[in-house]
Amino acid sequence: MIKRSYTLVLRGILQDPQGRFLLMQRSAQSKGWPGKWEFPGGKVDRGEELTQALIREWKEETGLAIVPLACLDVFAWEHGHDRILYFIFRVRAKNLDVKKSFEHDAWGWFTAAQIKKLDVAPALKQVIKTLCV
Repeated sequence: MIKRSYTLVLRGILQDPQGRFLLMQRSAQSKGWPGKWEFPGGKVDRGEELTQALIREWKEETGLAIVPLACLDVFAWEHGHDRILYFIFRVRAKNLDVKKSFEHDAWGWFTAAQIKKLDVAPALKQVIKTLCV
């Protein structure tokens, strides 16, 4: 059986001055994981540099201009035919004036305790456990 190649996906972790994390809720019409909460980010386009892709995705999804600070984690995740290589970055935003995109139904700032109670995208449960110890 030939396995498909990995799709590269980036997620950014942003905290506000109170230490809360920004998460977005996927649209109810989303093909993948509708209604689930996730950290903003998305796929890397062919030939695109990782941090530039993260900056682009954050602008599209949140309206925020960000600066990637450090890669916190890299992990592979497989579900059915999907093979994803996740890159998790800590980011800083130039301002916190969030404007959600059509890809999401809601957004919010959450404490670690609140995140534990959210219905998060399955692939990111590992990241949530690390952040919310």
